[in-house]
Amino acid sequence: FLFIFTCSPLSSIPSLQEQSRYHNLIPKFINAQTGRLRNDDMVTLGARADSYYEYLFKLWLQSGKKEGKFLKWYLETVQGVEEVLLRESEPNKLTFIGESKGASFIPKMDHLVCFYAGVLALGSEHVQQPSHMKIGKQLMYTCWQMYERMPTGLSPEIVYFNIDPNSKKDDIFVKMNDKHNLLRPETVESLFVLYRLTKDQKYRDWGWRIFQSFETYTKLENGYSSISNVQNPDNPGYRDKMESFFLGETLKYLFLLFCDDDWVLPLDEWVFNTEAHPLPIWVTR
Repeated sequence: FLFIFTCSPLSSIPSLQEQSRYHNLIPKFINAQTGRLRNDDMVTLGARADSYYEYLFKLWLQSGKKEGKFLKWYLETVQGVEEVLLRESEPNKLTFIGESKGASFIPKMDHLVCFYAGVLALGSEHVQQPSHMKIGKQLMYTCWQMYERMPTGLSPEIVYFNIDPNSKKDDIFVKMNDKHNLLRPETVESLFVLYRLTKDQKYRDWGWRIFQSFETYTKLENGYSSISNVQNPDNPGYRDKMESFFLGETLKYLFLLFCDDDWVLPLDEWVFNTEAHPLPIWVTR
């Protein structure tokens, strides 16, 4: 992690972040000619931006809590998320993190954003922010609902939320082009973190039901396949494609979720990067 920020052009991002008009959040693209953020772009915690928000906290943690600037930037981004992107759906008040483009709010959330439930929960344990744990648990429940409300029990790649209290729509709806499932790990990753921190059995129960849905709707003779339509259990549409992260992350986090306590790497000694590789937290002897 530290190599990323100290030995690459990305070390310029935090100073640019401070110039952002987006409450300490950043657009997802940088102008390759000038090195400056493209301030006309969309702000999201989803695709192409998620790892930045994950690494701010994890860099601080991996440094043995010595690199205070990363904690400062992390806390500022959490505040920005609460001010700009955090909303509740109607009618059941599901907590979700949307996107913004200029002055417009878009009630859209990628499955990728489900990593943030675990980051908030883990962060709360280290910086004494009970409100972060509360939001993390609420977001975790929403991510579970993205699975539970689908006929296959598997989440689509992207969902939209109803934010109109006068609408008769359900809280979650899925557009035609977003119904696919790529066997992604973010929800089970956060389930692992929440279970390890709270020991609440429901997180294991949710993880087991997700695993069973993978077994039922994605397992083939020689592997597991992405599917095209999580809303059609009779014909989910096998894509004949298994991303490497299913083995390297999704199944790894499911194993860690279910294994005994003395088998699990302790979260106060190890930190998982965004590809689920455990790295030791730096400790000065």
